[in-house]
Amino acid sequence: MKPINELTIAMASDHAGFGLKSMIQLYLEREGAKVIDFGCHSMENCDFPDFAHPMATAVEKGECDLGIGFCYTGNGMAMAASTSFAMLLPISTPPNAIACSTGLIKTNEMAKVGLIVGLVGIALAYAVIMLFPF
Repeated sequence: MKPINELTIAMASDHAGFGLKSMIQLYLEREGAKVIDFGCHSMENCDFPDFAHPMATAVEKGECDLGIGFCYTGNGMAMAASTSFAMLLPISTPPNAIACSTGLIKTNEMAKVGLIVGLVGIALAYAVIMLFPF
């Protein structure tokens, strides 16, 4: 694989993934990667397929070396991007959907844990991007 400073990376998100995408984008640009941001560009509600499809198409056409998509659950962005032949993404069931459906956990308890897990997830995503051997 090319060194990070020679990569062109497509990025896309929905409104819930905007913050994490922005943080990772700043890091990648600081490391010398060319980042093409397909949106969204704010935290306002939006339709992720409007951004995931162009990102996937850019990778499929060879305009970008790889694509990174961010959304709240990971499912929507993965499904939308997977409509392109360039993307082969795993689709998972978020643990909170399973826990919520059982009725054994109160919403406020889940929100507290969700905040902690969300912060850990952001730190983990940042660490993975920093350590990924481009």
